[in-house]
Amino acid sequence: MDPDIPKYAMDAIAYGDLVSAVLAVAATIFLRYRWRGALAVAWIVNAVASLDWLHASFLAASNHFATYRLGGNWYIVAYYVPAIGVAHVVIFARLLRRGPSRLGAVREPHARPTRCSASGGQVQSQPMASLLSTNHFVGKTAGPSMASLPAPGNSAGMRNANRRTPAEP
Repeated sequence: MDPDIPKYAMDAIAYGDLVSAVLAVAATIFLRYRWRGALAVAWIVNAVASLDWLHASFLAASNHFATYRLGGNWYIVAYYVPAIGVAHVVIFARLLRRGPSRLGAVREPHARPTRCSASGGQVQSQPMASLLSTNHFVGKTAGPSMASLPAPGNSAGMRNANRRTPAEP
């Protein structure tokens, strides 16, 4: 790193990144445990982190960071900073798709439980059951089939139990 880079700009960028990272961890915890207000926290964190990203970009541009020797930090400026901007746009798009009516809570408290064939017959809330990826033609969760795996001791075949053959009379 070039020792002539303005220290106040580097400090502001570093502390802004630190605050954004701590807030992102808090939002992750809220979303992971589906606490009430998790989506509101996600909105706030993404807004604050986006503003920090814009402020850091302004500081870097106004202090002509590209003219200094950045060493390995050049990769951060060239690849990571644009990726962060794209990530913020994607997060905002996902949050907007959720709609403002769902801003306060992740769970629906009065959702009617249902049995879902995609989850192996487990009881799921209605919103959760609708999120499961289901292949409606066969009623199973989409994904690789166990039938395509070779049976132990038979390296080139399908398991007999997984073959669809008519029942014997």
